[in-house]
Amino acid sequence: MVSPWIHNGSLTTYLEHRFTKMTMEQKLLIVTRDNNITVHSKGVVHGDLTANNILIDSDRNAHVADHGILTMCSEFSGTSYIRSNVRWAVPELFEVPESEESLTPQPASDIYSFGCTMLQVRGVP
Repeated sequence: MVSPWIHNGSLTTYLEHRFTKMTMEQKLLIVTRDNNITVHSKGVVHGDLTANNILIDSDRNAHVADHGILTMCSEFSGTSYIRSNVRWAVPELFEVPESEESLTPQPASDIYSFGCTMLQVRGVP
């Protein structure tokens, strides 16, 4: 897979360097104004959406990265691998599963993770 170079790096890095220089509106607009962040309309569940997986280009547009990493990790059945970043993961992913399907991230998992990312953008620990 080939991806374009994203000059500003991850949302986490971008905010670390510019957090105090930006208004709250500017911070929130980065991740809400662009449809690149909404992947569910294309039938894709990211499963590991964090500010580290959202890249900011030179025009301050957000791009979701690291698609497919979670899928590769989930193929190692029988392992104890936690399939997401704990801080941003929906709590249901940590319950004892009734079946393998119940461990599969759903669109709601990404929505929860996006909410956690928005708290990070706002500066909430």
